[in-house]
Amino acid sequence: MKTHTKTITAALILGALAACTQAPVMRALEEPGYFIFRQEEGLIAGNYNPAGYEEAEIRDLIAIACKGDEIAEYSSGTGTDGLVVFTATCPQGPAYDKGIYEAERSDRSVRIEGMVPMDGALARVITEN
Repeated sequence: MKTHTKTITAALILGALAACTQAPVMRALEEPGYFIFRQEEGLIAGNYNPAGYEEAEIRDLIAIACKGDEIAEYSSGTGTDGLVVFTATCPQGPAYDKGIYEAERSDRSVRIEGMVPMDGALARVITEN
């Protein structure tokens, strides 16, 4: 997995806040290769379209939010919209204090972009695998 980090501007902060709305759910319904998840205090929560991902793949992808790239206590269920709702914990603690992550599948890889606090600023973490 290849990870890049850079500090961003206030405009991207507003974009992260917009990601917290209902729009990501609609996008995941329309684009099965897209999903969003959040991490706060070592708890990860999100949803994904089962037409685009399998559970084992999701478990591997969301581990970016945890120290040691490892998750624990994963649970999931199907929401009324058909998306799979999941939670997990970080056994070694979170990689960052908190963060919002968006994942999108391309032809051969999945790109994950996270908005995380780092060194007193907001940073974007990008991973592709």
